[in-house]
Amino acid sequence: MWKGNRTIAGFNIGDLARRRPERIGEYLSQALRMLAAGRIRANVTEVLPLADAAKAHELLESGASHGKILLTPA
Repeated sequence: MWKGNRTIAGFNIGDLARRRPERIGEYLSQALRMLAAGRIRANVTEVLPLADAAKAHELLESGASHGKILLTPA
C-alpha cells in the first residue's frame, strides 16, 4: 500500500452516535448530497425483494457479498 500511495480508513458510526449524536443527521445529509451529485457511489452488488431478506442476511454472513445489498419493497 505504501508504494501505491494508498490508505485504508475506518469510521465507527456507533461510537460517533454515542459521543456526538447530533452529528449523525448532519453527516447523513452530507453523504446523501454527495451520492446524489455523483461525487461518491454505493457499490451495490445485489438488489433483492424484501421477501428475500433472509437470503440477504445469508449473503452477508457468509461473506459472499462484496458490496451493498438493497432490499426493495416489491
